Amino acid sequence: MTTAAQKLTKARANLVMLHPFFGSLALRMKLVEEPGIQTADCDGVTIRYNPKFIDELSQSKVQGLLAHEVMHPGFLHHTRRGNREPRKWNVACDYAINGILTKANFDLPSGGCVNAAYDGMSSEHIYNILPDQSGENGDDPGGDGGVRDSPNATSNGASQSQQNNEEATWKMAVAQAAHIAKQAGKLPAELERLIGDLLEPILPWRSILRRFATEKRADDFSWSRGNRRFLGQGLYLPSRMSDDAMGTVVVVIDTSGSIGENELNEFASEIKGIVAETRPAKTIVMYCDARIAHIDEFAPDDDLVFECHGGGGTDFRPPFEHIEEHCIEPKALIYLTDGYGPFPDEPPAYPTLWCINNDQIIPPFGEHLVLEV
Repeated sequence: MTTAAQKLTKARANLVMLHPFFGSLALRMKLVEEPGIQTADCDGVTIRYNPKFIDELSQSKVQGLLAHEVMHPGFLHHTRRGNREPRKWNVACDYAINGILTKANFDLPSGGCVNAAYDGMSSEHIYNILPDQSGENGDDPGGDGGVRDSPNATSNGASQSQQNNEEATWKMAVAQAAHIAKQAGKLPAELERLIGDLLEPILPWRSILRRFATEKRADDFSWSRGNRRFLGQGLYLPSRMSDDAMGTVVVVIDTSGSIGENELNEFASEIKGIVAETRPAKTIVMYCDARIAHIDEFAPDDDLVFECHGGGGTDFRPPFEHIEEHCIEPKALIYLTDGYGPFPDEPPAYPTLWCINNDQIIPPFGEHLVLEV
């Protein structure tokens, strides 16, 4: 075993003992000597290294380098490059992870990419504000270990399905590594937060909207009305409550001017599909700015029509007040808005979903999703 290989093997063993999150990830990849590269790099399968470069580093810096390398696939840098320029992407990724490693007291190779101004930023964000790296020499402009595209990345000719599987595999590895480190009391708080952001599923707003609406539908059996599918056969069997209408659903649309035509059309299309599937006994559509401008009511077999009314200020309270004053008992209320306006002081007794077209507002009650069209 060469001196460089011995140093890397020792560094990996130290990570397993002292920094189990990084050690667990390091054990997943092969260490491969590659004299033709500038420093070191990884693609989620192997960590290649120039033995001369490793020989010139202290043992603590080799350990920092190894932690740096495993962070690249740990944060999916090997699948996220897309069409971005490779060297500039490398530098952006280095800045994104080196701040974390510095706070965790790792000794990184000298001259690496460390800048507190980039702390907390994603690699994509950093890439967009970095100057062009075209004048830089070598395959690792940062000099502290690079990242290559995964063999399973679409940028390497793989299918989207292969890339999705690669990312799912690494997310699972990160979750397991985080669990091991947390059990040992050795998971830095900053890293724990970032891992949570990485692992938290980001569902399309349509999926969230559909899940919210369909789960409000009763799914128990009732003898109050026989199952119509079997009555013609002389059988009186219970029907699922969801076979009948699910009750009243209220849809409120903010018409203060904050919702564009494209957003309304996309939202309306989803609502129509959900109503056709869940078949509410009644669908009430309210148009509200600072007051309720118009109300439409639709029966289960009616075609839903959405036409904006109003266009003044914004106040979220009138629809809730109208529901209470008219003793309406909705199964659920869905509110399309930009989120800027006064909310009711108290949450209603029925489930509420806020569909908000920006990510800056968190409603004081109910669920919410960010509407991205």
